[in-house]
Amino acid sequence: ISPNPASVKISFSFSKELIDSKLNLYSTSGKLMKSERFSGNTFQLDISDLPNGIYFGQVESKEGIFRTDKIIKQ
Repeated sequence: ISPNPASVKISFSFSKELIDSKLNLYSTSGKLMKSERFSGNTFQLDISDLPNGIYFGQVESKEGIFRTDKIIKQ
């Protein structure tokens, strides 16, 4: 994930190509803030519309939850 902290966009890079995957962004209280589908080994998410704070980005592939990362929005 880069950059982290971020203010406008955050980029995700994966070691393998993910097909028909989804990135869910949750607040610390567990509220779903964004959800976007993607395919490939890189993905950019626009976070400019979110309030500053801490979020959790959860990548979900066909096999299940692939990865969860802490994201800081400044």
